[in-house]
Amino acid sequence: MFGKKNWIKLAMVGAAAIAAGANIASADTITVKSAGVNTSTGVFQYTITLDGTTTINPGDGFVIYDFGGYVSGSASLVETSGAGSLSLSNFTVMTTGNGFGSNLNNPVSVNMLATADAGTHSQLPSMYTDPNSPADGLSSLTFDNPATPNLSFVYSGPQYNTNGGTETYTLTLDTSSTNNNSQVSVSEAVGEDNNPANDGSLSFSENLVYVPLGSNTTVQTAAPMPNASISGLALFGVVGLVRALRGRRLNNA
Repeated sequence: MFGKKNWIKLAMVGAAAIAAGANIASADTITVKSAGVNTSTGVFQYTITLDGTTTINPGDGFVIYDFGGYVSGSASLVETSGAGSLSLSNFTVMTTGNGFGSNLNNPVSVNMLATADAGTHSQLPSMYTDPNSPADGLSSLTFDNPATPNLSFVYSGPQYNTNGGTETYTLTLDTSSTNNNSQVSVSEAVGEDNNPANDGSLSFSENLVYVPLGSNTTVQTAAPMPNASISGLALFGVVGLVRALRGRRLNNA
């Protein structure tokens, strides 16, 4: 449950981001969704979609929270549609040292949106204590397991633009763990880039995704992911954020 105290702390974080001059737009410009899981081999695949307004600057990218057992160097990124030219060589794959947050340019905003989305899903209870809350954008009791690294894909190339065309890529990750009961854990994924259609403002998209079993407290049989994720949430103000999330929770009750 996302209680009153957590709403207050989330609002405090939003106020801090706005005070710091964060300019965040509503657009699904880098979207990460689960594409498939082979639990017998430990291979996880994700669909990475860039829409026509995507501009990726150094330090942008995406993060998958609580991805345990990643085999270093095993990732691959292959375009499946569009006319893009991104490859994994354009990204630095990084894991968080203490299990919290991301290595992207704007970790507080990324954590704040992941926290807000996690609070709308029964699959992601707030089970873990975060001593750095609310300054890091997470709630004091958070979905983000500090014992499991978060996996960040940080763009390190020159500015990249989709120039009006949608591009789709498949991200494949190998893990050191396998299981034969088709069970997985569930966590959040957040993409960050800049939106030239809105004066170059920051743009984010967040979704539930599958992660390796045991990465956090959730256990779920592999199946299509829920459609209740909030995507492209606009942070035009703390009051608007809280109202939007409260309304979404009522609609999904």
